[in-house]
Order: sequence, then C-alpha cells, then structure tokens
Amino acid sequence: GTRQSDLDRFAELLWPSFQHFWRAPERLRWMLVCPAADVGPVRERLAAIGAGVVEVIDEDALLPSLAGCNGWHKQQILKLAAARQVTTLHYLTLDADVILMRPAGLSDLLPDGQPLLGNRRGLDHPDWWAASAKVLQSDIGVADDDLVSLPMVAGASHGSGDHPDGDGHEHPHGLV
Repeated sequence: GTRQSDLDRFAELLWPSFQHFWRAPERLRWMLVCPAADVGPVRERLAAIGAGVVEVIDEDALLPSLAGCNGWHKQQILKLAAARQVTTLHYLTLDADVILMRPAGLSDLLPDGQPLLGNRRGLDHPDWWAASAKVLQSDIGVADDDLVSLPMVAGASHGSGDHPDGDGHEHPHGLV
C-alpha cells in the first residue's frame, strides 16, 4: 500500500477520534506545526475536513535556529518549543497517529487540576538520560533501578489562570 503522511493520519485518525470522543472540544486550542512549504496545503486540507479551527504554525518560525534541519530530534525539540505559543497553564503534544478510544476530557488528563505523571525506569532508556544530562550540562545521573516521574501533560510557564485567545472565549487548556 501507499505510505500515509502525518497529515493523512491526523485527518483520518486523530481529528475524527477527538471529534467523536473528546468532551467539550470547543474548549481546546489546536496547533499543528509543519514545514514552511506545507503550511498552505495543510490549511487547505484542514479546511476540507472541517478542522479549520486548527492553527497551522511554520516550524522554522517557531524554532528558527533549527531551520533546514530534519528528523526525530527536531520533532522533539519542536514539541518543547511549542510552549512559546501556548497561553495556557498546561499543554499536550500529540503525534498524528494518536487516537482516543473512549470518551475523555480535561479531568482525565488533569485529575484534581494536576498533570498526570508517568513513571520510567532508568534502564528503560539510558540513552535518554545520558543525552539529557549532556544537553543540560548536568551531572545528575539516573541509575538503572531509579524510577523517574515524567509529566504526561507538559506545563507551560505562562503564569496561572485562563487566558483569552482573542476570540472572546476562554481556553484554560491547550492541545498541541
């Protein structure tokens, strides 16, 4: 068969599953980050599938220092750089092939208003910990038997409370 693009997976998997299962979708701010050359075609495709509310962001405008670079590492850094565009206390990054399989809402991701944490063992991905320490210039190490809690919903440091997005609606949580 033919290889699907991330946009195809978004249009055929992620977006329809959120339209079907997400509770209160009007409260979400959606952003899709893509290469500059794809911004126009992506906007057209989103409009065609009824996803015109999704804000399309040029990845080089979001992170000019990595313009011209490609690959998995750039994708991970772009997910972190998305915090610059987020005006909410919390945000979530999703790959295009993520789907909801049951009804879900903010209370599922932020029980008691706090992000869910997932645990990783140090031996699960020793390369992650070593690379992170190197990039952060940290001497903190993670041993094989250490259990590390990581946020499943990343927090953006934009103060507290809700921020209007200019359309007259409050969006207390963003979805990237």
